[in-house]
Amino acid sequence: MPSYTETTYCHVCLGDVPTCKVAKCPNGHACCEKHHIQRIKAIYESGRNAFDDESDGGGGQLCFECRAVMPDELFSRTYLKMLDITMVVEVAKKSNIVLTNSELERIVNTIGTKPTRAT
Repeated sequence: MPSYTETTYCHVCLGDVPTCKVAKCPNGHACCEKHHIQRIKAIYESGRNAFDDESDGGGGQLCFECRAVMPDELFSRTYLKMLDITMVVEVAKKSNIVLTNSELERIVNTIGTKPTRAT
């Protein structure tokens, strides 16, 4: 079970981070979950969909080192909640919609955390 006291080396941060904040790809490469959220946000901000075909600029949930697909099961519940929030905010921005905090909360609670984003 990942913990706050044990650490894992993140190849993006170039340092040790708590294992509960790290996702490992199927090939064992470790990276902070925050880097995956930042990557997904950057893909949306560039006008693309983070979960479209990788050749079209998607691939938001791929390993940073080997580009292996990283299914939801490799990430924490905290990451999945942050992913839901990031996707709702970025898709709304793409549509020129400004959400209030209460609207964002209602939408995120309605959709809940769904699997199969990167399968």
